[in-house]
Amino acid sequence: MKELAGSWRGWVTGAQGDESATMNVLADGSYKASTVSGSRLVGKFYLQAGKLRYRSSRTTPLAMPTAPVPGTASVSEDKDKTVLTMMPDDPVYWGKAEYERVK
Repeated sequence: MKELAGSWRGWVTGAQGDESATMNVLADGSYKASTVSGSRLVGKFYLQAGKLRYRSSRTTPLAMPTAPVPGTASVSEDKDKTVLTMMPDDPVYWGKAEYERVK
């Protein structure tokens, strides 16, 4: 998971539509993300059967934490950009998230 470590900036699709978000990933794959509206997520990336997966929980202040939501993640390179895409298995809670590595 060291390859994912660092700062990321992008967009998360939520109940209110697309929101700007930032995410910091540690070398062990754990991460914290937040949106401009104040939503906060914590989670961890891991490998399962050779595929990059994650599990996220919302920890928004003044609200009960949500049950962990699993999903699939992928990393792609495009010119000088590294893009991390996250797609929940059940998009009822959150939709797709797309982050670009901050250099």
